[in-house]
Amino acid sequence: MFTRSGRRASAFVAAVALTIGLSACSSDSADDAEQPTAAEESQAPAEATEGETVAEACATINDTMNQEADALQGAMANLESDDFDAATEAMGRLVTALKGAEEQVTNTEVQTAATEMRVVFEEFQGMMGDLNPENLDMTDEAEVKEYQEQAARFQEVALEVQIAGTAFDELCATA
Repeated sequence: MFTRSGRRASAFVAAVALTIGLSACSSDSADDAEQPTAAEESQAPAEATEGETVAEACATINDTMNQEADALQGAMANLESDDFDAATEAMGRLVTALKGAEEQVTNTEVQTAATEMRVVFEEFQGMMGDLNPENLDMTDEAEVKEYQEQAARFQEVALEVQIAGTAFDELCATA
C-alpha cells in the first residue's frame, strides 16, 4: 500500500532529482561561455591564473552530478512502485561521487558550496529509507505519528536540498 505520506515523500525525492538536473544544466551554460584568450589570461592577476577558476571547479562538480543524475532520476521514477531501496542506493552513489569530486576541486568557494550541497544530500538520503511506507504499521498510532514527523522533517530537508542546489547554481552561473 502506498500511503499519502509515501506519495508526498516521493514528490520530494522527485524535487531532488529536479534540483540535480538543474545543477547539471548550469555546467552547460558555463561551458558555453566565451573562454578568455591567452592574451587576456596573461593580463589577468597572478592569483586568478595560479588556482582553479570557479568555472573549472563547477565543471568538475557538474560533470560528476551529470554522470549520476540519470541513474538517480530513473530510481526516483521507480518510487511510484515503492522501490525506495533503489532510490536510496542511487542517492548514496551520488553522495559518494560528489564527495570524490569535492576532493578534486581546489577552488575553495566552489568546494564550500559543493560540500554544503553534499551534506544536505546525505541527510536526505538517510531519511529516504526511513520514509519507506512499506515499513509503516498503519495500526500503530505512535508509529504513524513518528512517520508524520519524519515526513515533515523530510520536507524541510528537501527544501534545504533545493536551497543548496540553487546556491551552487548561482555561484556557477557567475563563472
